[in-house]
Amino acid sequence: MNEVLTLTLSFLMGIGVGLFFFGVLLWAVKRIPNAKHPFALLVSSFFARLFLAIFSLFLISQYSGWKGLLIATAGFVLTKFVFIRLEKPEREILERVEG
Repeated sequence: MNEVLTLTLSFLMGIGVGLFFFGVLLWAVKRIPNAKHPFALLVSSFFARLFLAIFSLFLISQYSGWKGLLIATAGFVLTKFVFIRLEKPEREILERVEG
């Protein structure tokens, strides 16, 4: 397969892994106040997210090599910054822009 296509797919897969990872994290954190066992919720969420992220990045590295792994990691980190930006309260954003 063409290297550009392989790296593009690796980037998109990294974004997908990031969406799952940070989406489940956000879901778990928002459920803490109403959870019957909040510690169990966070620990099980952590291990599920960790397993999927490591397994997915392993598969990407096996298929597309170190370049694909690096590009997928960039997609994962980009997703993190998008989640931070979307979940930050507007007041904090305005204070940072004005001040």
